[in-house]
Amino acid sequence: MKNIAAAGVLERIRRLAPQASVPPYRTVEEWREWQL
Repeated sequence: MKNIAAAGVLERIRRLAPQASVPPYRTVEEWREWQL
């Protein structure tokens, strides 16, 4: 997976998710660990 693609997904999740509920991951590494 390319970092650019992962960053795009994180940006989409941040936009879709309300500010009250912040995703538990802020970096690509945390996002990968969270999925596993």
